[in-house]
Formats: sequence, structure tokens, C-alpha cells
Amino acid sequence: AASEEPQTYTVQPGDTLWAIAGRFYGDPTQYPIIAAANADQISNPSQIRPGMVLVIPPLAAPPAVQPPATAPAVPSAGAQPADPATPPEPAPPSVPPAS
Repeated sequence: AASEEPQTYTVQPGDTLWAIAGRFYGDPTQYPIIAAANADQISNPSQIRPGMVLVIPPLAAPPAVQPPATAPAVPSAGAQPADPATPPEPAPPSVPPAS
């Protein structure tokens, strides 16, 4: 499980933010999180230097895990649409198609 406290990492020769994100998050596409957390020393995410000490923030929980307190209750299966003007299913055509 990912730590909730920010970690630090010292850049090694040959490192990329892509590889560092892959190492810490298991997902290299999360590298912008590291770049943003270190914007004071990273002006170009593709140019990091050995010896930089980067802050590696914890990944935020996905929104589905922690819904806002005002989230509406999930309707049960088979619930009618909230808008009464919306029919539950389309009406069949009243005229058969011409052949």
C-alpha cells in the first residue's frame, strides 16, 4: 500500500520522471504528480538531473473511493428515471414499416 506521507527520492544518472513514477506508483503515467510537487526545481519534466532530491507525494485516492458527503444515494436496480417526463422505454412504432 502506498504511504500517506510524502517520500523523497534522489535522482540517479539515467533516471526519468516516467521511471520514477513507475517505481513509486506502479504507473509511469502519474509522473505529472511528481513534476507538479517539485515545480520549484523542475521546469521541464524531461530534464531532471542526478542529485536532485524530489518529493514523491502519495497518490490521491480515486474519487469513487471517497464520495463527497453530498453525493445522492445510488438508486436501486430497476428504479425509474428521476425525470417523470422521460418514458422508461421507447414506445413501439404504431405503423408497421412499408415493405
